[in-house]
Amino acid sequence: KQSQGKRHDWLALFQKPGAIFLLSIPIILTTELNFVEPTAFGRTGTGGWNIFSHFLFFSYGLLFSFDHRFDNIIDRHWKISAVIAVPLLATYAWLLTDIPYYEAVTSWLKAILLGLAGFTTVLAIFGFAHQKINRPLKNITALNRGVMPFYIIHFPIVIIFGFFVTQLNLGLIPKLAIVI
Repeated sequence: KQSQGKRHDWLALFQKPGAIFLLSIPIILTTELNFVEPTAFGRTGTGGWNIFSHFLFFSYGLLFSFDHRFDNIIDRHWKISAVIAVPLLATYAWLLTDIPYYEAVTSWLKAILLGLAGFTTVLAIFGFAHQKINRPLKNITALNRGVMPFYIIHFPIVIIFGFFVTQLNLGLIPKLAIVI
């Protein structure tokens, strides 16, 4: 909408310190679906993501890639994201090693741990790559232009394929080998 001749900028919300972490809420909510009904949304066992979570990560990746106003936001938050991600991932991994304790933790706590850990890890990776890899080199620029269409085309195919592979009655290593 326009008010007094100026366009409303929805991205202004994320300019506030820490506001980008609000994007983890939909991931946490979709992760909670895993714990409420583990087999209904493509999750087989502990540690998996469902198709809705993958869609959100994919959508955020596209948003961050295509709207370069996110560059400054991610640059300001990637280090704190890495600092947040490490203990969250460690805590979740520890819970997975002690299965009776894992079962005692409420599904919402597990969803918050996994959802926030996943989002902060991706944000840290995006920020690190932007800071350390995003340099104007002739070859990199040409490759960047070529890789985005490939990424957009192959990503949904891999997600759908992986969704069905996880349903197979195979161990983790064979499933991983099939998907890769």
